[in-house]
Parts: sequence; C-alpha cells; structure tokens
Amino acid sequence: MWPQNRRARGAAGPDDNAVGALRARDYHAPMSGPDALARLYAATASLARGSTDEREVLGQIARSAAELLRAPYAAVGIVDDHGDLREFVVHGLTDDEYARLKDHPPIGRGILGALLREGRPLRLDDLTRDPLAAGFPIHHPPMRAFLGLPLHLDGRVIGRLYATHARAGVFDEDDERLAMGFAAAASVAIGNARLATSLRAQTDAAVLASSQLWAVLDALEQGVIVTDPAGTIVVVGDRIAGLVGASSPLAGQNEEVLATLLAAPDVLLSAIALERAQPRITDSDELTLQAFDRTLRRYSAPVLAVDDTLLGRVSVYADVSRERIIQEQIVSVERLRATGEMASGLAHDFNNVLATILGRVELLLGQVTDATLIENLAAVQRAARDGAATVARMREYGRPLDQATFQPFALATVIAEAIEFTRPRWREQAVREGRTIEIETHLTPTRPALGEAPAFRDVLVNLIFNAVDAMPHGGTIAIGLAPAGGGAELTIRDTGMGMTPALQRRIFEPFFTTKGERGSGLGLAMVRKVIASLGGHIDVTSAPGDGTTFTIWLPATDRPAPTTAAQSTADQRPRRLGRIVLIDDQTDVRDTEAMLLRAEGHDLRAFSDPAVALGAIDEDPPDLVITDLGMPGLTGWDVARALQARHPALPVIFLTGWGRELTAAQLREGGVSGVIPKPMDLSEARRAIDAALPHGDQPLRVLIADDSAAFAAVLALLFRQAGHHARTAATADAALGILATDRHDLIVLDANLPAALDLARKPHAGAPLLCVASGSPEGEMTDLVPGAALYVEKVRVPERLDEIVRRTREREVAAHV
Repeated sequence: MWPQNRRARGAAGPDDNAVGALRARDYHAPMSGPDALARLYAATASLARGSTDEREVLGQIARSAAELLRAPYAAVGIVDDHGDLREFVVHGLTDDEYARLKDHPPIGRGILGALLREGRPLRLDDLTRDPLAAGFPIHHPPMRAFLGLPLHLDGRVIGRLYATHARAGVFDEDDERLAMGFAAAASVAIGNARLATSLRAQTDAAVLASSQLWAVLDALEQGVIVTDPAGTIVVVGDRIAGLVGASSPLAGQNEEVLATLLAAPDVLLSAIALERAQPRITDSDELTLQAFDRTLRRYSAPVLAVDDTLLGRVSVYADVSRERIIQEQIVSVERLRATGEMASGLAHDFNNVLATILGRVELLLGQVTDATLIENLAAVQRAARDGAATVARMREYGRPLDQATFQPFALATVIAEAIEFTRPRWREQAVREGRTIEIETHLTPTRPALGEAPAFRDVLVNLIFNAVDAMPHGGTIAIGLAPAGGGAELTIRDTGMGMTPALQRRIFEPFFTTKGERGSGLGLAMVRKVIASLGGHIDVTSAPGDGTTFTIWLPATDRPAPTTAAQSTADQRPRRLGRIVLIDDQTDVRDTEAMLLRAEGHDLRAFSDPAVALGAIDEDPPDLVITDLGMPGLTGWDVARALQARHPALPVIFLTGWGRELTAAQLREGGVSGVIPKPMDLSEARRAIDAALPHGDQPLRVLIADDSAAFAAVLALLFRQAGHHARTAATADAALGILATDRHDLIVLDANLPAALDLARKPHAGAPLLCVASGSPEGEMTDLVPGAALYVEKVRVPERLDEIVRRTREREVAAHV
C-alpha cells in the first residue's frame, strides 16, 4: 500500500499504446478531454520522428513529458542491470543549474528508488511531506507536486520518468493517466533506439567482415570456380588458370575439362560424378598436376538459396605442395626424435663404457714409448670416439644448434681442415682400392660465417665422403667458394655416377640410403639440418653419368673470425692446478676420470654418492666441482642448485654425454660454468677447467730481495695495493730460504745485494721471472746479474709496475706451454 499523500496505479507495461505530445505553456489548464489526447498524440509522435540515438531520445522524452504535463521540470533516469544509475537527462534547467546537478544526480535512494522497486506510477501532492523525499541532491530544483513513472522494457524496469512542480497539488488522475500512456511510448522509443544501435553495430561489423573477407581472398593464392547445377563453369577466379596450367578460357566449359591436366584424372572425374549423384555433398580431394611438380587440394561445396534451392557449386583449388613437404618433414622429425629418445637411453650406458676405454687409452698414450703400441692405442682411441660421435649425432637429430654458442669462423679454413681430415679416405684408401681421386679447390675470400665450425666441418666431411663413394673408378672433387647474395656460396662437385630426379628428391630424407648396409641414411639429413640451423640452404643438381653438385649458401657476418694465432694464444693460457671434487656414480668411469685428472696434477677427491660429496664440500670447499649429470637420487642439476645456494662462488662443471642438449642459457640459470663431454676428452677437460678456474686475474706471488728496508717496504706496498701478495727478504740467504718452501711468480732482486748472483742462478720451483732493480744504470746491472728478464732502475720501478706484472703474466703463459 502507498502511504497517505501518495496515489499509485497499477504498473504500466511496454504493451500500453499511448501516442501523443503537447507543447503547452499554461501549467494550470485542465488536462482532460480531446485537448489532452491531442497533447498525448503530439508527445508520442515527437518520439517517433526523432533521432535513434539513445541519449537524444532520452532528451526528447524529458522535453515532451514536461510539455505534456505542463511541468517546469522533468527528468529521465536509466539504470543498468544492477539498478545503478547509468544515464540521467533533464529538461527545464538553466545551464548553471544543470552544471551544478549533473555531477551529483539523484541516484534513487528514496522515492526514485521506490519507483524502481514497486514498478508502478507514483503521484504526490506535496513531496516535502514524504519521508522518502530526503534523498534528492542539494542542487535539485525545488519540488512539491511530483508525478513519477517506471519505464518498462522486455518485462523489466529499465529506468524512471518523473515531472515536478514547485506548487502542491498540481497533478491529478488525468495527468497520471496521460503520463502512463506516454511512459509506455517512451519505453518503446528507448527500445527502438537500442535496437537501432545494435543494428548499426551489426551492420558495421558485417561491412568490416566483408571487407576483411575480400582482402583475405585477394591475398590468397587459391583458384575459385563456380558451376551451375549442370556442372558448367559460370565464374572463374583470377588465379585458377595459372594454378592448374590451363591455356584456354575455362568459362562456359564443364569442370571435367580440368581432368586432362592431371596426372591421375580419375580422381577429379570420380569426385564430379559423386557430386552429380549427391548434389548437396561437400567433399575434398587431392590432385596431382601432370606438367608441374605440384599437388592441389580441391574443396567443393553446394551453393544454396534461402529456400534451399540448389544454385550450383563452388570449388576452391589450393596449392598444398608446400604443406605436403612440411608434413613429410614433420614425420621425418618425429622419427628422428623417437630415434634420439631411444638413443638417449642407450647413450648414457654406452658413453660410460667408452669413458673407461678412452680414459685408460689416454693414460697409456702418456706412458708408453713404443711406436707400434702408440699407433695401436691411437686406433682404439679413434674407433671409440667415432662410436661416441655416432650416438651423439643420432640423439641430436631434430634439435637445432644452440645459436647462443655461435662464433664467426673462416670458411676457407674449415674447408682446408675437412680436406685434411678426409685425406686418408680419398687418397690412401682410394689408392689401395685401385682408384685415383683428386681434390681441386677454387676459393675466393669471403666474409666469415656465424655458427659452429666443427658442425660445418662435419657437413663438408660428409659431402666429401659421399663424393668418394659416388666415384668407384676414381675422379675429381672440385670445391669452390665465392661471395654470393650477401653471404658465401660453397660448391662441392664430383665426376661420379650422378643421380636421377627421383633420387634427388629423396636424398635428404632421414634413413634413406643407396649404400645398403654401409649407410645409415642419416648423413645428408644431418647436413641439411646443420645448414638450416646456420641460416643457410643446400641444393643439389645431378644427372645420371654427369656427376653431382651440392651448392651451399650461408649468411655472412661482419664479426672477424679468430686467427690461428689468437686461437693458439687462447689454448696456451696457463693451466692452474686446483683442488677438485669429482662426483660420478659409475665406479669404473669415476676411477678412470680421477686417474686422468690426477695425472694432470690436480688435487682430487672422488665420490660416488652426491649427498656424501655435498657434505664433504661443506666441510672443506674445493676450487671446483665436476659432477655427472644423470645419477640416481640427486642429479647433477640438484648438485648445482645445492652448491649455488651454499657456495655461490664455487664453479660447477657437468661431465656428461648430454652436453649438446644443454643450452648456454640453461647452464647459466642452473649455475653451471661449463660442460666436459663424456667420454672425457682430455683437451676438452683442460679447456673447461681452465675456463672455470680463474687464472689471469690471480694475484701474483712476489718476493722482494733488497737490503734497503725502506725501498722493500714501499715496493711491497705498491704490489699489495695492486692486489698481489708481496714478501720481503733483507739478504740472499733469507730469500733462498723462502724460495725453498714457497713458490713465487716474481723475484725483484737488488743487483748490489751480497750473493745476488747466487740467488739469480739457483733454479727455483715454478721458474719465477727475475727482475733486477738497482740504483745503477742498466749496463752495470747486466754485468752484476746477467740473464735476468728485466732490468729496472729503482727510481723507475713504480712507473713500470704494470709492465713488470704484464711480463710476469707472459712468462706464465710461456712456462705452461
């Protein structure tokens, strides 16, 4: 029940049909009779003629409501699905009044909220006497008479419409009835505006989708044919003739004419016959052209009218040759990946066996002197390494090279190395078999390539071996290199048997071989994979009896390739002996690895249990930890993570046969300094250990032998400030005593020290560099102490300190070489 002072009627729904509006100025004239109906008609008609924009429609509703009810003020409020005010439009306010009200509209806490909740009209003679009238904002126009109506749409209340007057008792029942009719028309107008907005959005979306569709179709390399119900071509796409190789116009002909262009015409003819028998069928067939090495996919579907009448068919011809090649490559990669996964399971055990064999052979090669025995041991070593390389290659198929490890390399240098590596095969073995093979080179300087030089050398070795196999009666292999296309082009041409086109299409397939049991079918697949990983490509041209030419293109880099001298200097860095912990769960392998590392001079502790090793490391941290990767219980990764947490400065090296599967980023994130391949190669182990153990930046151990305590103290301070260790001795005997027990890198000797010559001539551990310093000129110092590495006047020692340190470093390199 509405309280006293409120008069309410039943809810007005969207089906109330009241049409009209009235532009009136007398707010006190009676509202009944024909005049009132005319006003209602005028008000509702204004809604029908107005804009379809919802905001503008709301403004028209407020204006027409004020004129219809002769009220100085009217407002429309639209709410969202949660009942919160979304739109608020008023009529009857000055600009200043609206500016004050628009930021704080009535949100519906009192009477306006009751309108939404009750869903019925509300008429008040005097709003000020109603307790719910307190919720209006302070800038709202003064109100006494109030007439409010809910706006219904699709069975729910979407907002409210109300009119007010500053005088009480203005609105009567006739006003309320007119307002109810107008509210119904207003709700319909709002619904129409929303529908129009939705239709505009749908139309815009359809236009956009249509334009996008045509843009996509224009960009596609597909041919389209539209036929009538009899199968006659009525529409021909621009690309269809070029796609199928048609030389005459297709329009007006039957689609069956295309069958004459196919290698297997029955496929298309059968599809067309099926479509005639079942006109509404949608089908897809694969076609192969006669004149082109091209595969087409034909998609055909019926075209139906709105009443389901068959208008014809649309057929789309797409070139899927590349997709078929990609599918074949995917199948090949999956086969290779499966092979790699199987090989991975075998490789760990196989590498452990090879590690023992190779390790013992390395030790024996360093101990025996008999030439025949050395040759036999070297043969065993090569065979074992070849076996490990075979398993590694099988496991690496399908995996790209790690570009983070790429370095510039000189192509001509790698070509020369590949020729030398294969010389026993193409020269000595060929001669024993009664054939002569020569290799010619035509090499033009090119910029370096970027990648892994050993991997590319394997590519060339494989191609040279294939060329040798293709010349059973001997012949010539010509290798060319020249700049091309911003990179370098390398050709390997033989005068062998050549290949048919069918064979050329298959030579890069994994496991495809023409060598019978002698071939694995993996060589050329690996060649293509490596070249693709380097960003290049490989092509082959051949004909039976005319030999074969492989052409490789690789991108070039402006980064310089390291010279032989630079590589030699890098390999000759002083190897620092360290305290190493070795962890490997395989007893024979661990013992062999330990023997090799101890033979190098390292102080080594070996463990089979990673947990025990971690405990020992906590008690006495070494300089370096070398750990196997695959171990039961704790893996190498577990060990690395534990050491990173407990001893973050302690370097860790993995000893594993899975090293090529680990990227540089993975190693960095795991706190691993490097990888030694398993089976352990001593040269690889030396490089990895040298890289992990700092050497060039190690403090020098300096002994200053001088009877001038002041000079010795100042010089010692200078060396210490530079980060080095310095000791002083006032006599030659004292210096000899120190050198007898402690190793030093540098001796700074006063030429005038008694017995200085004896100190200089006596051999010392580590062969330290001798620097003679004196107040005498250099000529006199050489007479007093001949054979020193440096002679420096005492007053110039501070300014030449860096030179003395540098010469000492260089002496370290020479000593280790």
